[in-house]
Amino acid sequence: MKRMMAILAALSIIMAIPLTASAQVTDEVSDRPSVDGQVTDQVTDRAERHFDGARERALAAIDRRLEAIDRAQDVVATNPHLEQNHAAQLGAELDKHERELIDLREDIAAATTGAELAELVPLIVTEHWIFAMVIPKVALVVGADTAVDAVERGEGLAERIQGAITRLEEAGIDMSAAQAELDVALAELATAEELAEGVPGAVLPIKPSEMPGAKTTIRAARDDLRAAVDALRSAAAHGRAAVELIRMAIDQA
Repeated sequence: MKRMMAILAALSIIMAIPLTASAQVTDEVSDRPSVDGQVTDQVTDRAERHFDGARERALAAIDRRLEAIDRAQDVVATNPHLEQNHAAQLGAELDKHERELIDLREDIAAATTGAELAELVPLIVTEHWIFAMVIPKVALVVGADTAVDAVERGEGLAERIQGAITRLEEAGIDMSAAQAELDVALAELATAEELAEGVPGAVLPIKPSEMPGAKTTIRAARDDLRAAVDALRSAAAHGRAAVELIRMAIDQA
């Protein structure tokens, strides 16, 4: 159970990542596309009046996204729970966005007019959606794979608990209460597994062209992962209750 609690603690940290990442978007370039002519005209006018400042803010916005990508790449490369195929997909996506943002940064740095900035700056968001799509993807997939790992560990512990219950029952001791607690724990593990396993398949295929509409899919996946974590906590609690009943039965034997 200690291993499961450690994994649950890690999941709690992972679940906070999308919210933390989103909170970092404090610059003028947010993950909201500028698509109508009015907004583009406003960007052009402002860029013409304050060209140097506008360009520096755009470059800083890209730098923040490149830093976030760098941190995400470290997570993908080192997380022990991440499935190999998921790591490969996330790694390829992060590398692609990194290359394209570096190229975009060079184009913005070389821009000489406000009109050029007005054309280039929106691409920071509309072609990448780093804080609204990419970073949440990484967090959700890592969290889901961590939850599935926790389920597997929990099932292993449940087998050991079941063995202890069976041996005590064979010795003529009533273990129905402990069995009931274990049955609930197993049901919660099954629920957690079903919820967590669906997360990667829901979020990995999302493309920038599907944003911001795909935010609903990301939110739904986050809700499923949170529900999976809650089910894991419940499984751990019922597992501990079963263990305590086993100990009591042994002491009273």
